[in-house]
Amino acid sequence: MKFQVKTIRKGTGYVFMREEYFDISDQSLYLFLLLLNDGEHPIEYLIPATTWDNDSSNIFVYHSYKGKKSKPEYVLNISAKNIPQLERFKLENMITAI
Repeated sequence: MKFQVKTIRKGTGYVFMREEYFDISDQSLYLFLLLLNDGEHPIEYLIPATTWDNDSSNIFVYHSYKGKKSKPEYVLNISAKNIPQLERFKLENMITAI
């Protein structure tokens, strides 16, 4: 298993992984995400990279930036509305699934 680790503060809303370092066809690659909230234990998520290829929601997004200066990236849009949809990726749920 391979991991890309990201940390985000609650309310920030945007996590990205550069396409050149995050191969969504790699079934052994995961995003390990820590969601921080002041005074609380972090919420840990383990999200397979393949989710970006298989999910049609607006949470798992690809930005190609074709014709622009920025490099292509995969994005995880985090908002209060989207958090419940990430429940299935909480670390404790994913450990039993692996």
